[in-house]
Amino acid sequence: MIKTLLTFISILLILSGCNIVTNSSKNEGVVTYAIEYPQQADQKGFTAFLPKEMVTYYKDDHFKLKFKGEFNIYNLEFISRSGGDTCFTLFKIFDKKLFYSMEQNEKLFLFNDLGPSKLEVFNDSTKNIAGITCTKAVLYFEDKSAPDIEVYFSKEINISSPNRHSPFSQVPGLMLEFSMEYQNMQLLFKAQKVSIEKVDSHEFHLPETYKNTERDEIKDLVLTLLQ
Repeated sequence: MIKTLLTFISILLILSGCNIVTNSSKNEGVVTYAIEYPQQADQKGFTAFLPKEMVTYYKDDHFKLKFKGEFNIYNLEFISRSGGDTCFTLFKIFDKKLFYSMEQNEKLFLFNDLGPSKLEVFNDSTKNIAGITCTKAVLYFEDKSAPDIEVYFSKEINISSPNRHSPFSQVPGLMLEFSMEYQNMQLLFKAQKVSIEKVDSHEFHLPETYKNTERDEIKDLVLTLLQ
């Protein structure tokens, strides 16, 4: 009877952690987010060309955000190395490969500039996302026309300044659920899987096949996907 009970408890423990894969320390790994779009975007057919997920790679003080379009038509990547000292936006559509070198404190163009904000953390409000306990926080913006943004973050994953180059830089941990507005669409990002694993340093290198360009060219090309 005791042996059967122990086996049952072991199975429950395995199932409860099925969304988090652990192979190494938490200073490197991969987080996969599902992206939810508003209903009106689905009705207009925009989402057929938009990514369904975002993947974050992190290793020590480097991280990369990656968006991949359906059928590999395009890739949009953002690489930040050495705690934000070196940053690139990369965009590939068909055979066209472009990159833009960002300023140290520059925000990724996907994020609207919402101005100064105040962060409130609700330590008594938590929920489990992809096997990790996350704490609720809310950003209140001085611009009253900007809506408050609710996020859930965790300090368990060890990334230096994980929210740099975004309006969420005050959030003291990696966000596993958050929303953002892009082109008048409210997008919801929610982590589906957290894999604590070795990440190849090559993920954070700038490919030699990419050509240097201006920020606006990449921004305009991305916007064409919504037209």
